Amino acid sequence: MIWWLACAGPVPSADTAAIATDPPVITSGSWDCSAEDDRWSFTVDTRFWTGNGSVLLSVDGVYVEEHGLRSTESAADGTADHLELELGIEADPRDASPGTSTAFLCDVSTREDLSGRFSVSAPGSSEEADCRQWGALDFTVLGLETCGSL
Repeated sequence: MIWWLACAGPVPSADTAAIATDPPVITSGSWDCSAEDDRWSFTVDTRFWTGNGSVLLSVDGVYVEEHGLRSTESAADGTADHLELELGIEADPRDASPGTSTAFLCDVSTREDLSGRFSVSAPGSSEEADCRQWGALDFTVLGLETCGSL
């Protein structure tokens, strides 16, 4: 019996365990704004690591903003990722800047009419691995694939 244990080798530790490499799947997403702070906040949680992601925002499908989402916390074993984005609100829509600020105000009308689409890619890839959307806008009118709802 001692011989069998010697041949079996060491039990893998967390440091040497395999890292999960499955494509990421969005498990939740949230968005909110603060009129007091003039900020929008977005978060996405996934099963498995991402290569980061993006959020598209629109109320009409004509004016569309795209902003990058960055991983801020990921599981060491590759089984989960958390992405976040905060955007300042610009009084003049022409001053909105991708990844920094938005033209979408934090008022009742915008909150009710805003549609969004989260997407994530796998690590090392620029291709979309998963997406989720909310709101009334059908993002397929922009040539994008259909996503599940949040």
